[in-house]
Amino acid sequence: MRADRPHLWTILLSITALVVSGLGYIDSHCTRTLNGELNRPLTRVFKISDSGPVPVPGAATGETIPHTYSMTVKNVGKTFARQAVVTFKAQLNDVRVGLDNLRKFSDTRDATMETDEIGDLAPDEEYTVSFLSGTLRRPPTVKFGTLNLSMVSLYVKGILSYMSPLTNEKYVQPFCFYQPIPTGEFVRCSKDDARKTADGGSKN
Repeated sequence: MRADRPHLWTILLSITALVVSGLGYIDSHCTRTLNGELNRPLTRVFKISDSGPVPVPGAATGETIPHTYSMTVKNVGKTFARQAVVTFKAQLNDVRVGLDNLRKFSDTRDATMETDEIGDLAPDEEYTVSFLSGTLRRPPTVKFGTLNLSMVSLYVKGILSYMSPLTNEKYVQPFCFYQPIPTGEFVRCSKDDARKTADGGSKN
């Protein structure tokens, strides 16, 4: 029995070494994954603003008034964002139901549909995309506190895609913007929107 004890200790020490080695590998892998996420590009559409009406023939009497909008894209990550592309649709949308001839986002009439190839964005770099869309001359409104909310407002849906230069991994970020008041706001895209716009092999 005494001759077997060194052999038993050798087995125990070997098992301990394997466990320590495995834990070290897991810790190293988690650290590399965390560093990769912290050092990745992080690009977002973070502002859409109304630059005002555009003087065009017929604008004084038409049902809609064309406006210029500015969409600001910014890379707030730690590395370059490669091959950034933004694709979007801007359209008037009537939130009322049960009425005929309502303007809906699904309509193609007067819709703005664009794809802009931005290219590479350095960390903290911004890029502005300008586009035209219309507003109703006399939109129906509803009183909400001290505000008059328009029932027919600009609605923008799109996706922003870009790649990491370190891993060549592609990221896709859906965005939705709604403008019931002049400033407008970003809203959560529905699951259907995300499913329609996001690439199945991409990350957000």
